[in-house]
Formats: sequence, C-alpha cells, structure tokens
Amino acid sequence: MEFKIKSSSRFTRADLKRVREARGWTRKELAEALGVSYASVVHWENGIQRIPAERDAALGALLGGKT
Repeated sequence: MEFKIKSSSRFTRADLKRVREARGWTRKELAEALGVSYASVVHWENGIQRIPAERDAALGALLGGKT
C-alpha cells in the first residue's frame, strides 16, 4: 500500500503514526529499526519533539515516504 506524505520532505506526527500503524508496527519495533529509543517515537507521535532531519530521511527510506 502506498501512502502520500503531506509534506514534501518531512513526516508529520500524524503521518508517522498512520504509516506505522498501517504497517502493523509497534512503536518499539519502529524505534529499534531506527536505532532510537521508544520514548523518541512516542515524543514524535505526540508532538512533544520534532523529528530530527536525519531521522526523517531514515523514516522515509524505512516506511516508503518522501525524503
């Protein structure tokens, strides 16, 4: 299934959660795949922290979004 990311270069928190859930991944699985903490993924999805640019590119590669 292909997902369109609203921003041309950044995942939004809603995009991240929507794509992660559609893939059937837990926050823990995504954190492990990215090499970050579970808390980082929670903070990104809840808008507590912005997704760093280097992680945004990794998310795009991992989840199939635009980078």
